[in-house]
This record gives sequence, C-alpha cells and structure tokens, in this order.
Amino acid sequence: MTIPTYTTLGITHSVITDSWSEPQPYLEPIATDMDGGNKRLRTRPGDKVAIRQFDILFTNAEFATFQTYVKTTLGNGCARFVMPVWNGASYDTLTVQFEKPYQAQPMPPKYVQVTFNLRIFPA
Repeated sequence: MTIPTYTTLGITHSVITDSWSEPQPYLEPIATDMDGGNKRLRTRPGDKVAIRQFDILFTNAEFATFQTYVKTTLGNGCARFVMPVWNGASYDTLTVQFEKPYQAQPMPPKYVQVTFNLRIFPA
C-alpha cells in the first residue's frame, strides 16, 4: 500500500517555529501494579511513536486544498502520510498521522493558521 505524500499538494509546509513542541517524545509504557506496591513498566511494539505539535500558516486557497486532502486522501485524517516535519533545527521527511483533528484559526483576510498534532513514526 502506498502512503500518500503531503508535498504532492504543492502547498507550504513551513512551520511557525515558535509554535513547535514535542509534548510526548514516546508513548507512555504500560504500568502494572505488583504485590508489595511496586509497579512494573513495559513497552509495546510501536511505543517509539512521538507526538509533535506545530502550526503552519496557509493562504485561504492552500487551506481549501489541505481540507480536501485530509477528507478524501486521508479518510478524514485517519491514514498515515509522508510530510516534511520540523525537528526543532531542520526538516525531516517522516511518516505521520493525525493524533487528533487539526485546528484552524482564520487570520483575515488572506490566511488560516492550522495547528497540527501528529504522531511521528520512526524512520
């Protein structure tokens, strides 16, 4: 199965660098309470997934293209896709998936600021 690529849209991927954060560098381990009050922490396959948040400023036309891409190609944001993602110093092209729906904030008259909350899969 081919993973869709964001860059084929021909729209911006430039992150507003002040908006970048990585609130979760990996998924939380499973915790099991043991006799005697101790906890056992375990990892699972797939725990190396990070959560990264950032904003991109789109023109109104780019945002309309982005909305169509998310609804049709990504099945309302459920599918994984490949995108250049800011790592705090440069861009890495990574496989990502929406952790939760994007948030759009209109910036009249010509722009829309979109907040991405993405799962970042290991390269």
